[in-house]
Amino acid sequence: RAEDAVLDLADLMRSSLTAGQKLIPLSEEVELCEKYLQIESMRMGDRLQWQFTVSPEAAKINIPSLSLQPLVENAVLHGVSQIPAGGIIKLDANTEVQGESTALILKVQNPVPDTPADEGNQIALKNVSARLLAGASGLLSLASRIESGNYIIEISMVPNER
Repeated sequence: RAEDAVLDLADLMRSSLTAGQKLIPLSEEVELCEKYLQIESMRMGDRLQWQFTVSPEAAKINIPSLSLQPLVENAVLHGVSQIPAGGIIKLDANTEVQGESTALILKVQNPVPDTPADEGNQIALKNVSARLLAGASGLLSLASRIESGNYIIEISMVPNER
């Protein structure tokens, strides 16, 4: 397990060094998120669970590297880790035809503690928005809300064809 954790950390470090410099398939970003969660699960055990549902079409779409991982990291830090019983982080990624374009639709959700911390400075959301905007050819929306005990982030973007 320790060797796997070290390899996962190395992948995370490599990705952070090249972040924003390249577009990668969503499937690679999802793999990076899973590596991060595997590392965190060594610390949190069964309290941390995740369920990722990514359509085959969405998996192929290129997005800027480290566009999704900060959202998953926040879901752990400000959500699941603050709840004694833990919880599940969910990711849904699909495509949707919007006019003549195909949009990537991402939804990340995590449970919130009974007494959530303040909203913080929203740096991760601002960074993710900037990264995705750089990788979008049009329509980009990023909205967050709390609903039924879950913090939900929804992103819609038309990716560049680069």
